[in-house]
Amino acid sequence: MSDETHIAMFCIGQSRNISLSERSIVMYKKIISYLLIFTLFLGTLQNVGIVRGDTGNEESWEIDLSSNNTSMTFMYEPKSDGIYQIYTKGSYWNRVLLTVKDISTGTIISSTTGDWATARNDHLELFNYKRYSFTFSLIDDDEGFAGNVSINLFKEGLQDLFTIENGVLKDVSEYSQNFIIPEGVKEVDSNICGKLGKYYNYFPSTLEKVDAYYLGRVTNISYYDIDVNNNYLKSIDGVIYSKDGKHLIAFPPCGKSDFKVADDTVYIDNYAFAYSYVRNVECPNTIVKIGEEAFVQGSIKKIHLGNKLEEIGYGAFWDCTALDSMELPRTLKVIGGTAFYSCTDLTSITLPENLEEIGYHAFCNCKNLSTLVINSNIYLDDGIFESCSKLNDFSVGDKCNKYSVRDGILIQDDDRLYLYPSDKE
Repeated sequence: MSDETHIAMFCIGQSRNISLSERSIVMYKKIISYLLIFTLFLGTLQNVGIVRGDTGNEESWEIDLSSNNTSMTFMYEPKSDGIYQIYTKGSYWNRVLLTVKDISTGTIISSTTGDWATARNDHLELFNYKRYSFTFSLIDDDEGFAGNVSINLFKEGLQDLFTIENGVLKDVSEYSQNFIIPEGVKEVDSNICGKLGKYYNYFPSTLEKVDAYYLGRVTNISYYDIDVNNNYLKSIDGVIYSKDGKHLIAFPPCGKSDFKVADDTVYIDNYAFAYSYVRNVECPNTIVKIGEEAFVQGSIKKIHLGNKLEEIGYGAFWDCTALDSMELPRTLKVIGGTAFYSCTDLTSITLPENLEEIGYHAFCNCKNLSTLVINSNIYLDDGIFESCSKLNDFSVGDKCNKYSVRDGILIQDDDRLYLYPSDKE
């Protein structure tokens, strides 16, 4: 046995002695193998091409998936801690599943499926001392070829993706659908609500007001979230209220079907429930005003208005074709023009004794309205009940001396025929 150090090793049931020099050769071979494997891994990464480049706040990759290459995984390590958002874009007629996994724990922390348009996952918390694997898998490959799939990883709050002028968010980049509205924005220009798409549901602490009319047109929203530090707005059960709780500002279009307005609310603001799918609404006895077009073209069926309501604004329930049950409280003073225009399921209405003003076409085109009770001495203009083709049952309250019913005909001021029964020849 030589003076060289020997090490006993076992290989496949056999034992032999390997000298230190032989051991070095083995180690060199292993190193070369590892380098080769690493080189091949880098070659795999080279298949992931940079689309827009690394800006420091955003990293982008493009992956070529096809029927022969239906999945690809690569490693990623964030450059800094923070909340990130992922934006994926697949090819036409194909969908790609993106899975993000924390390598250290093996936990899947995000998965999102993109179609030919876009998909995203927001509020993804990544740390620069951890490693993550991003896996793209082709699914529903109807065409047999997926083409390029891109991924953009953004860090939240990037000002360069937004155009902000004097606190007004004026424009957004094509990728900003993934973002919450950044801090510093006080107002969102109504013209860009369409760009914000279905993700327009989070509001920063600096936002001072929202446009409920355009919010209502952003579909698929079921919950609005307001930063708890906002001094102007707050969210109660996903609904936007003023900070003092007096104004209900915006109800999400796909919010709850049955909804109770928060206690102590005084005003339901203009367009607050516009285009929403809410069916039943219960108002507290603190409500005094329902704003213009507050429920316009909504799906509301029943509403309890409380006992202190004084005003219903212009077009408040315009084209609410499912509305069939509603009692106007005796405190009501004003009904705006077209307030109940085309409420085609409404069958009866009672005008309360304290009513002082009713606008033009207030109940126009209520095609199933058949019963009218008048308890007020208000002057009713022509056109208020225009195109109410089934209106044939009239009655007048004891305190009403301006109207009377004779032979089924509603008479105004003793000598003016106001409404003639639709079923009377």
